[in-house]
Amino acid sequence: MPIHPGLPRTPTVERLDARLVGPGSAAVVEAAELAALEIETGLDQNALILACLEWARRWARAPLSSFEVGAAALGESGRLYLGANIEFRGLPLSQTIHAEQSAIAHAWAHEETGLRLIATSAAPCGFCRQFMFELPEPRPQLLLASEADHPPTPIESLLPSAFGPTQLGRAPQLLRSGPHGLQLVEPVEHSEHAELTALALAAANRSSAPYTGARSGVALETVGGQRFVGAVAESVAYNPTLAPMQAALISAHHGGRGGRGGQGGRGSDMLGSIVRAVLVEVEGSPLSQLDGARQILASVAPAATCSVALARAVVVA
Repeated sequence: MPIHPGLPRTPTVERLDARLVGPGSAAVVEAAELAALEIETGLDQNALILACLEWARRWARAPLSSFEVGAAALGESGRLYLGANIEFRGLPLSQTIHAEQSAIAHAWAHEETGLRLIATSAAPCGFCRQFMFELPEPRPQLLLASEADHPPTPIESLLPSAFGPTQLGRAPQLLRSGPHGLQLVEPVEHSEHAELTALALAAANRSSAPYTGARSGVALETVGGQRFVGAVAESVAYNPTLAPMQAALISAHHGGRGGRGGQGGRGSDMLGSIVRAVLVEVEGSPLSQLDGARQILASVAPAATCSVALARAVVVA
């Protein structure tokens, strides 16, 4: 039987069901696959994206709440990026990654610069509604599984009297931030981690830190040689900010065989296979991500190392 009662058994449904198995596989539905689903099932795109939430929930990691949430972000490219909530045993609830954050950061890692639609299996909490206000305008519409018979909802309608970037005279820049012109303070060409550091620097150059200026990025490497990156995504409300290590863990957890190099395995624990991480942050920043990065990494990969490299913005005359 197909995994969702609204989807008939078709060749594309069966291929996706076999491929989207959770951690260890890449949580992406290609644009051509969505188009094929429309033809084969006779369902419109919104109904199909809601059906895909059942696949998204396969990536949920909820040892604390046992409450699994799936989300999906439709990029301007037409690709659908799946996401799920990620909890960390032994860490405060404030470290939890929400499903909507996962889907958005997953799309960002694939260099999407705009989203058309975000779908969720549960109504977004206030934390996520605030986080989504950092997305560039026009913001994506929201599609809620609990209101499947209703048209998509504007994000603005879910956060009345909102305090967002525009209240500080800033345009929302998540997904479109950078490049920031950061270069390493001390070159690491001859370091054994030079390539990983270069990836972390590239992530920092795309990071979104409009409120503190503390731009930062993280690159991870697994025992199988896969590499994943993430960058800080600040929120005007501060607490919903996504730390660079969290963003990189999203990429690893949802990336599977879609990472940079190496091969993942079906159902494999990508987070537990991390062996090293590099954090790049700006010299003299008002805050450091290092302690938090090491703490959250230790909760999923206790033997992994996390080093730091400093960068500064280079002004071209």
